[in-house]
Amino acid sequence: MNINLISPYIRTAMRSLLPAEFKIRCRIILDYEIIYLESGEWRLWYDGVEYICRAGDFVFLRPGVPHSIEVLSKPVSQPHIHFDMCYSSAQSEKRFVCFRDLPDLSAEERQLIHKDIIKGPHPPVISAVGKATADRLYRIIGLYKKHDILSQLEIKAELMSIIGELLSSFGESASVRKAEPLSQMVKEFIENNLSERITLELLSMHFHYNKFYIEKRFREDVGVSVSRYYNSLRIEAIKDFLLCGNSVTETTSAFSFDSIYSFSRYFKNATGLSPTKFVKEKRPQE
Repeated sequence: MNINLISPYIRTAMRSLLPAEFKIRCRIILDYEIIYLESGEWRLWYDGVEYICRAGDFVFLRPGVPHSIEVLSKPVSQPHIHFDMCYSSAQSEKRFVCFRDLPDLSAEERQLIHKDIIKGPHPPVISAVGKATADRLYRIIGLYKKHDILSQLEIKAELMSIIGELLSSFGESASVRKAEPLSQMVKEFIENNLSERITLELLSMHFHYNKFYIEKRFREDVGVSVSRYYNSLRIEAIKDFLLCGNSVTETTSAFSFDSIYSFSRYFKNATGLSPTKFVKEKRPQE
């Protein structure tokens, strides 16, 4: 990263209180955002990885990276700032605080995504930061309300200090609380719910990510589509269920099919045999 490029432009600085069970569905931001969890607890999905964020943590979100947020406990108090790392006379005044996912942005809006000048896949959650950094963030929020030139200069100086402290702390403690990558979580969800009808829409609702992003990451990490992986495991589970002596009617109900006809058609498309014929061939002695 070329530090000579850094000249922060603060878009907004404020305190927010998120109620219990509040969720921000999958989105990207056009700029950078620094958030301080003053109280409460979050679950953050960031670029396919889950993090648990607790009171005292800083969260550093970067432009163009898909993420979602879920409040886990009591209401979360979170002072935060949105800013451009480098001021652009052509784009900084046009950028806005975004709550939409990349596919929902127009071509013109996508052009406003700030070029990320921070190199490396650093974790977004930073715990090894002292109280002085939080105090600087509070000072920025107070100064932001004044809207005068001298205050803006003070804000830039305080923000430069915060950026330096956060960058120097990347990776020191947040990675300890990093959870499984998104593709692994999807695999485990499928493996534990083979009796259910799983779609990309359902996965999107469960993991708070755009369904196209889930499919893209899964193909990259696993090598097959979500539906192929799901159906390959599901059909084997159905075979085992049938061979344990369960009837076609019982299997239809147990695996959430609408009717015996829809189940039989699914089974034959996958195996080339009807369920009854499959059982007869595999258990000829009976």
